[in-house]
Amino acid sequence: MLAGVVGPRGTLRGIGDFVRLWRTGSRLGLEPDQGYPQRRRIALVNQMAMLAAGLTLLYGVGSLILDWRNLWPLALAAPPEIAAYLAVLRLNRDRRYHVARIALVLLASVQLTFAAWLVSNEAGVQLYFFVLWVALFLLYARDNRWISVASAALWLALYFWIQLDFDTPNTMASLSPDFLKLYYFFNALGAFAFIGLQLTLFYTEIDRTERLLQEEYRRSEDMLRNILPASVAHRLKRGPQVIADGFPEVTLLFADIVGFTRLADKLPPHELVALLNRVFSRFDRLVEAYGLEKIKTVGDEYMLAGGIPLPRADHPQAVATVALRMLETIAELNEELDHRLALRVGIHTGEAVAGVIGSHKFSYDVWGDTVNTASRMQSQGQPNRIQVTEATYERLKDDFRLRRRGTLRVRGKGRMPTWYLLGTRER
Repeated sequence: MLAGVVGPRGTLRGIGDFVRLWRTGSRLGLEPDQGYPQRRRIALVNQMAMLAAGLTLLYGVGSLILDWRNLWPLALAAPPEIAAYLAVLRLNRDRRYHVARIALVLLASVQLTFAAWLVSNEAGVQLYFFVLWVALFLLYARDNRWISVASAALWLALYFWIQLDFDTPNTMASLSPDFLKLYYFFNALGAFAFIGLQLTLFYTEIDRTERLLQEEYRRSEDMLRNILPASVAHRLKRGPQVIADGFPEVTLLFADIVGFTRLADKLPPHELVALLNRVFSRFDRLVEAYGLEKIKTVGDEYMLAGGIPLPRADHPQAVATVALRMLETIAELNEELDHRLALRVGIHTGEAVAGVIGSHKFSYDVWGDTVNTASRMQSQGQPNRIQVTEATYERLKDDFRLRRRGTLRVRGKGRMPTWYLLGTRER
């Protein structure tokens, strides 16, 4: 049993427990809504308080071992000093962040001054004020300049006071020069080590913050790409501007699920949303694969465009290919689902204007007569059919099979000849 405690496994468990305790203490007082610099400073205050408590314990025990007759005041002061440092963690946990920083500064200043008074300036205790000087730049933001200036003035005054006035120890018996040299060596070593630890912890938090920021940046970029076309998002990031572009010729597609309203009355909300998500996610993959642009979904209606925001000569052919694949996708889903779905698709080619609307929940949209005509082709079409206008027919007739439907009275447009898109010439 003892071997399990002190053996390799016990050692690993002890290290693991220490790491978990360190992480828990470091994160006291952190809140999700805080900015990364603020979180980093709070964590550093916690970490420095824990390090100071550990160093105080080390010096307290060391004082008893080295010369308990003369250094017993340091050992006696160690427990309340450790408790005070741990109280800094509680102040952070209670969101009293400024009080925690000031308490850390004052506590360290009093502790060092007392130790230097006891053992004299020849012991080198005042070197730890350089540690505090480094901490000054790590713990305080620019908006806490008054604390920084006050702290710097305090430490400078204490350092020169100790250096100029604390010439002799205030112990029961005189301390030997060799002991003071050894004590100076340990204090110099401890000051350098503490500065190194401070900077290590600081840059560890910086690295962690940068990783989190990179992750947030990637998520933001992904979200922006899901909302806006990549080229439009790039323009928007360069600064506030009105983004509106005219296109002499684009191809627009509208598709909706026939009888979806009746289906919505039968299905629970979560099943209905899951069904729509399943259908539209497959459509999204088709749009991406063929280099088109999804514009939006409204209810059970899906709108995409070819030739925007980046013009391309074959936009009617690309949109027609995706339309055929969308019907194939619905047929595949009907074999997988309990519900029979039918898709009605309309396509029109013409000029349009596209741009970003809104200042907060912005979206990329398309306007113009081409939009209305494509929408009419869909709404006045037939289930599992792709209805196209004459303008689109002229662009597709050499590469695709089409069949004339006839002349259709289109609301707001009058009578228009329309065609059904059946497939490619190769089929």
